[in-house]
Amino acid sequence: MKNSTRSLFQSAILAALASLSVSCTTLFRDNFAADVAGAAPNPHPPGPPIGDEIQWTAGADVVVAQTLATGTQLLNFRNTVYSGSGSFVTPMVQFIPVSASSRATNLYAVWRGQVRRGYDSISFTWGSSENSRIGVLHLEGDGRIIVEGAGIGDDQVIGHFTSATPHTILFELDRAARTFSASFTQGNTTVSRANIAVLDSGADITLRPRLFARYQSAGNRNQAADYHFNDVMISSKAPPTGRVRAPR
Repeated sequence: MKNSTRSLFQSAILAALASLSVSCTTLFRDNFAADVAGAAPNPHPPGPPIGDEIQWTAGADVVVAQTLATGTQLLNFRNTVYSGSGSFVTPMVQFIPVSASSRATNLYAVWRGQVRRGYDSISFTWGSSENSRIGVLHLEGDGRIIVEGAGIGDDQVIGHFTSATPHTILFELDRAARTFSASFTQGNTTVSRANIAVLDSGADITLRPRLFARYQSAGNRNQAADYHFNDVMISSKAPPTGRVRAPR
């Protein structure tokens, strides 16, 4: 009986430690399953970690949607056409993590996404702010995937995407080396760019890097567009997709 009680106690401790490990390494996580379809997302995602947030610009069209085929819920980030009157602000949404442990050496941001409608370019920026950038990846209206470099003319086209199927995007930050890597996976194909110097030399290599998504419109001639986010996670532990590898 004592052995049985001890075994149950040990199992409880291991489960608690596993839960603590997840909560300590996961800095932001939301799959939007707990949100109400057709409404804006909960700005404070439920469950661990406690304190992560979602914010968006005033007037941005950010709505939780439900797929008809599977019932899966996701975040629909929409670019609306500028009416030609009033001030013009490109829509932006940001995912804000809790702070990582000071012992964290690498940080990761990963999500599943899909371009569902429109051809306006969208950029994904990882950093403490849009002016203190670690890394940036663009999905261009013509299908190009561009990862920015730190120098002038150092941007690089790493591949092309299609709106027909979902994709996975992964950012990785090496805090000690002050470098970032980015990869884009669609189907069985992964394209990447690794070990790039952090874009802004004075960037705050924070333990709480935010993920920003913004439509990039030329002047005021923006186009209607929809981008779907799902399973957004920022973590100090490498995700199941693994780390970014330099192309061979």
